[in-house]
Amino acid sequence: MNSWRLRALRIAIALIPVLAFAFGTPLLNHVEPRIVGLPLNLAWVIAWILLTPLCVFAIERLRRLKT
Repeated sequence: MNSWRLRALRIAIALIPVLAFAFGTPLLNHVEPRIVGLPLNLAWVIAWILLTPLCVFAIERLRRLKT
């Protein structure tokens, strides 16, 4: 893959958690659908806090792929 494509892919992966927090949190601001006893909004935030390191790991793997 070209270096500019790898860079664009890394930027896209980095934007996934940002967009999930920025747009998902206000859209899912409901109390009633509960996931494991938590309101939907809180479960969404906790899920993305746990998924963000996976995105960072993927970005690091793509960075090492280049070298």
